[in-house]
Amino acid sequence: MNSYFTDAVFERLADDIMEKENCGRAAAVTRIRTGGLRIFSTVDLRLQRMLEAFMENDGEDGYFPALWRQEEADTGIPFDSADAVSYGDDGLPLNAQGEPVFRPDDTPVYEQDGTTLLRGSSAQPNADGVHTLVFYRNIRTQAAVATMDYEGHVLALVGGVGEKRYDLSLNRAADVPRQIGSTMKPLAAYALGIENGVINYSSLIADAPLYTQQDHRMLNTEYCRKLGLSLDPGDPANQARDDVWRAWPTNYNGPGTGRPVVVADALAQSLNTVPVQIGDMLGKRRLFDFAYGSLGLTHLDPERDNDLGPLVLGSQTHGVTPVQLANAYSVFRDGVYRPALYYTKVTLADGSTYLDPAQDSYAVQAVSPQTAYIMNRLLRGVLTAPGGTARGMAPAGEMEAAAKTGTTTDYRDFTFVGLTPYYVTAGWWGYDVPADLSQQGVRTGKPLQTLWRDYMQQAQEGLPYLEFPVPEGVVARRYDPATGCLVPSGGAVGYYTEDNLPPEQPALP
Repeated sequence: MNSYFTDAVFERLADDIMEKENCGRAAAVTRIRTGGLRIFSTVDLRLQRMLEAFMENDGEDGYFPALWRQEEADTGIPFDSADAVSYGDDGLPLNAQGEPVFRPDDTPVYEQDGTTLLRGSSAQPNADGVHTLVFYRNIRTQAAVATMDYEGHVLALVGGVGEKRYDLSLNRAADVPRQIGSTMKPLAAYALGIENGVINYSSLIADAPLYTQQDHRMLNTEYCRKLGLSLDPGDPANQARDDVWRAWPTNYNGPGTGRPVVVADALAQSLNTVPVQIGDMLGKRRLFDFAYGSLGLTHLDPERDNDLGPLVLGSQTHGVTPVQLANAYSVFRDGVYRPALYYTKVTLADGSTYLDPAQDSYAVQAVSPQTAYIMNRLLRGVLTAPGGTARGMAPAGEMEAAAKTGTTTDYRDFTFVGLTPYYVTAGWWGYDVPADLSQQGVRTGKPLQTLWRDYMQQAQEGLPYLEFPVPEGVVARRYDPATGCLVPSGGAVGYYTEDNLPPEQPALP
């Protein structure tokens, strides 16, 4: 089966064979193809075929609009040596290493004559300061989606939009990390805040920047570039000025009201100000250790991502794959992180076990079951609260659902995670080389949300009703949305542990 799932299993099996046999990749590939191995994958064929059908539909009725832009295809050859470029048998150029410049599914751009490839000088110089020869390709927006269960089994994944035409093609669901924007907020700041008693369901936190312009902490880098100033915040010349600084963070619609807001509303509305303040209370090192060590976000950079922007707002150096994102959110069922598995066992032709990754797998109690349940209650608000960023996008039916949306700076990437008692699904939508989608009228990740809604409605049709398990020690109480305090009646319902309850509303005089 020419499937993104098959590709993902192939890649991981090759890696495991290389480690087991201490051999090179060519030998591992040969073993897979000719060694008589029997692979027990975790794929749910019903879900895989269902998801493929949703993702293959890329016409006018498809979920993801085909937005196009030109992108450089760099040869690595200095521009002043452009006449030395060589071409393959297909008439397309080769790079400095003799490899094809264009990928198999690329659409090259031609001059007006329709036969001469459009070429030019790279927009940015290489590491040696040299501008290189580039050709151009038309690329469209892409998407990737992965579904797991809560035992760590990857059940379905699709790494691209449209029909898959090549084996071992780019698998955006399993292998390509992206910045994940606001889908990072629940993973570190909110979850750790509840786990450590720093916040509860209805804690009041000021909707205000952590740093003001007067703090001289966050440079307005774009303004500094225009003035030719240093981008070092500690530069005495910058510290002596008041016009090069900005408040940070700000929300989607501005710097924040300055008024306190309860945690439940802040998460549902995806405010930036509140989780950054929670993250600051917890400390960057604690956030990083939790995300990297307990949630398996191994693409985080220990040096460049050890800060509030990457760890709370999702502006990582490399990012997170959709599989990793779904895997991390799977802790919001019982608090246990179980690493993703693409296959559970590999046997030889004689039936003996050759590889058993399930036996070697491990589980980490990332957060308590109580924190996990409180978090999935909070995440319900994304779908149900008046200001929820995916309000109204829950699958039809009585089955519970929770979710989180994410958008990166300048609308370059959109992410989404949806949870039901059966499945956790994560998706990404954008360009392979990030670009501002708002220039083409896109400012929300609604296509991801709509696909998940329809996909889950079909996937869960006929399944017995389930709820997220309620652990002992979680209590439901009513609170005043204006103060976050407990009230005897009215208000809204929040979820707490007995040792982390808000105060009771003071009686009126």
